[in-house]
Amino acid sequence: MQISLEKIEQLCERAGIGYSEAKEILEQVDGDLVEALIYLEEKGSPGPGRFSSWSRDISNQLRRFVAGLHRTRFRVKVKDNTLVELPATYGVLGAALFPKIAALGLIGMLFSEGSIEIQGGDGSEAAEDGCLDEDNLDKKGNSGLGSEQA
Repeated sequence: MQISLEKIEQLCERAGIGYSEAKEILEQVDGDLVEALIYLEEKGSPGPGRFSSWSRDISNQLRRFVAGLHRTRFRVKVKDNTLVELPATYGVLGAALFPKIAALGLIGMLFSEGSIEIQGGDGSEAAEDGCLDEDNLDKKGNSGLGSEQA
């Protein structure tokens, strides 16, 4: 039996399978597209419907992570002067897009005795100088790494 390319392409699009697999299945069901789809459904072939819930879960987790990252702020200080205060999202994107500039900035900050403070979305200071240690936190959750809170 001759299977048309149009039927093969329709099955490929609807089921998310390759051409050779689509052709084999259509040959088994005598070219009936509906029977081929039923066959794939019973077989449990991974198609778009099967991955949709997985991809939806991953995208929701990624969305929550990015929202939390955007609520988190980082502050670059040299001595007592704040040079930059931005959402952490911008810092991560900037470091990813311009890694050499970010590395030079970190080296310059270290030589000028600067610090990086990360403040969580709830307003509590999470870390300073890239370190977070439970021994360095007081009862309010403030970092005790040398900067006094006013």
